[in-house]
Amino acid sequence: MDKKKITILDIAKRLGVSAATVSNALTGERYVKKETIERVKKMVAEMDYSPNMIARALRGKKRNIVGLITSNISNPFYGEVISGVEDIMSKNDYILVVNSTRFNRDTEIKVLRQMMNLLIDGLIFLGGSCGFSHIDNMVPSHVPMVFLNRKTANSRHTDITVDYRKAVKNIISFLVKNGHRKIGYAGWKNDSAMIPLEKFSGYLEGLKEQGIEKDDKMVFLKDDVPIREFREFREYVKHIYPVMGKEGVTALVSQSDPIALGLLEGLRSTGLKVPEDVSITGIGNIDQSKTSFPPLTTVHIPKIRMGRFGAEVLLDLIKKGENRKQVIHLKTTLIKRDSVRDIAKQG
Repeated sequence: MDKKKITILDIAKRLGVSAATVSNALTGERYVKKETIERVKKMVAEMDYSPNMIARALRGKKRNIVGLITSNISNPFYGEVISGVEDIMSKNDYILVVNSTRFNRDTEIKVLRQMMNLLIDGLIFLGGSCGFSHIDNMVPSHVPMVFLNRKTANSRHTDITVDYRKAVKNIISFLVKNGHRKIGYAGWKNDSAMIPLEKFSGYLEGLKEQGIEKDDKMVFLKDDVPIREFREFREYVKHIYPVMGKEGVTALVSQSDPIALGLLEGLRSTGLKVPEDVSITGIGNIDQSKTSFPPLTTVHIPKIRMGRFGAEVLLDLIKKGENRKQVIHLKTTLIKRDSVRDIAKQG
């Protein structure tokens, strides 16, 4: 076999054992029967699997390589988080290997195989909506993992994110204080991703707390996961703005800043003015939200801090040789700019 294509999973399949068993047999991190270790070593030699990397792992030395898997590297939100991770890894003499899955489960599995073949010291997941079971099955238990902006129900790992439900409820409260009652929501559907669901839950709970009944006609969700949110929602305006006018929508809560900026641009092309005709809010506070016309009212997510903190936590886990089950919420701030009209005062 071509050794460049050989992975721990290939060895495990040939032997009829798990990838974790193969990894533990090679690294000595967890107990493995002596006869199994001998079988693994024999198969490694037979398949000529990365002998130099294996030898290093058998000596129990760190390789100073950390993997980062993100769902959409073109998203400016993720770009800022990655810069924070890079900053800490560089200061600690670690190599950061970054790969993007474009929200595709098969791609994520392929990237995971490549990362495992590198015998990385730790792994960061940034965003994503591909479930979790395949990750637990593929990544050996001794490899520390941290999840940024990707909540993982019932996992044994560290999640670092923000309370999106609370953040969206704060947006709703702000809009209502500014006289808005016809408040719509724009985003994309994804039943397997907890964060989009959490944002939408915040929208529904926020309306309820303000005594506003949900109106499905004011909820605009794309079925497919958009890779380029700005462009796709700029075009999506053509389909939703007639409904917005018919239903009298005065404000739109957007699932992210790129979505909000795409809607803002698209609405302008229809002749509608923001905020005179409709107010728009985002989530993220990416750099473009400060320079848009008008500047976007949004929720600030501490993206660079999220990246730095996530990297620091991972390095600590690597040093201690453990995973740690914990959920850490970073603080958010509502940034009030010019994309929301105060109709309570102006009428």
